[in-house]
Amino acid sequence: MKSQALSLDLVMSLSILFIVLAIFIYFIYSPYFIFSSNSLGLLYFQNYINNLQSSEIANQLLTSTGLPGNWYNLNCTQINQIGLLNYTNNEISYYKLKKLFSLPLSCVEYKEGLNNFGIKLLYLNNSPFYLNGNYYYGNIEGVGINSYAYIYPNNTMIQLIIYT
Repeated sequence: MKSQALSLDLVMSLSILFIVLAIFIYFIYSPYFIFSSNSLGLLYFQNYINNLQSSEIANQLLTSTGLPGNWYNLNCTQINQIGLLNYTNNEISYYKLKKLFSLPLSCVEYKEGLNNFGIKLLYLNNSPFYLNGNYYYGNIEGVGINSYAYIYPNNTMIQLIIYT
């Protein structure tokens, strides 16, 4: 009787060991495991980081007047921070947005600490809002954060999609 109980215990413990090993191997070679070099999990994590970065840049652009506040009258070397907010109300300054579209992309990426930057402007019906002959600036591929804002002085509501 004791030898039969020992073999049953052995079979049960080996079964549990194989199940634990199978789960461990599955997670190592699974495409969803975040530490795998070719994993979708890593891609999802990178998209999350990019989305967070886009959100921070969008927040900084839309809630700050920039440094100095009249940066839209200066050249790239004199600008410390780019911000699109108008002085007197919670609207985006048309003049600052127009200046942003005229700056070299390398200047904006350097000032914002980015390797990649883009912004697309649309009316609420998704038709392009043209500024300096374009409705987008920079690289508009990848993760984008949608924001809505009024533009001062013409009080037009637009959609800004910011890409990083």
